[in-house]
Amino acid sequence: MTWLVASAERTEIGAVRDGAPALWRELRRYNAPVQLAVAAAHEVVAHARLPAEAALVSLAPCQAGSPDLHRWVRAVEEGSAQRMNPTHTLHSVDNLGLSVLAIALGNHAWGLGLGGAPGMFWVALELTCERSEPEVIVFGGDQGSGYDGTDPEGVALLFSREPAPHASLGRTVKLVGIERRRATGPRAVIANAAAGARSMLAILGDQPPGELAYRVPAMHGDGIDDLVVTWELG
Repeated sequence: MTWLVASAERTEIGAVRDGAPALWRELRRYNAPVQLAVAAAHEVVAHARLPAEAALVSLAPCQAGSPDLHRWVRAVEEGSAQRMNPTHTLHSVDNLGLSVLAIALGNHAWGLGLGGAPGMFWVALELTCERSEPEVIVFGGDQGSGYDGTDPEGVALLFSREPAPHASLGRTVKLVGIERRRATGPRAVIANAAAGARSMLAILGDQPPGELAYRVPAMHGDGIDDLVVTWELG
């Protein structure tokens, strides 16, 4: 068992650029999902006891790339590309967020990048339950389309082995476990690394004290399994 002690969501690039200029200088080269995921992670890191020793689990975007990267690819296909900005190639790196955050924190603990498939957030929660580190940071970002960069979003969650109230909810939120069962057939899903986490956080914030068996909506799953996440709310 582990406790969710902080969470953060980011949807506005401008808020990061204008509200955290020092952080923005470090993130401006990256694509929107990474910018917002790492910005959200920095919010929860403020509540970590030992960020350099926390396990890190990053979620690569299902909608990879950026408008800049896709413009360059189209230019290559058309034979009109003269040169490119090398930083644009970073926009196709699955584990970029993991590297960026680990370097920023001087983190030397276990880390894993989960890449690009729907439902990976629930795998991250399973890993969170299994890991022995005192703290685990799960974070990821996505966008509506890598071609035009629409609807970018980022989310981050900080878990601790030590009971503590959630930073903004003011009460304990304990992750008890996750149950998987094979679904009766394929399910249509939303290919977005952050949407499932954000939907679940909204539900947690509105729940009365007690046990919650959160049935993951099929659209936020992996298309294969039915999932139930059990929480205890103080």
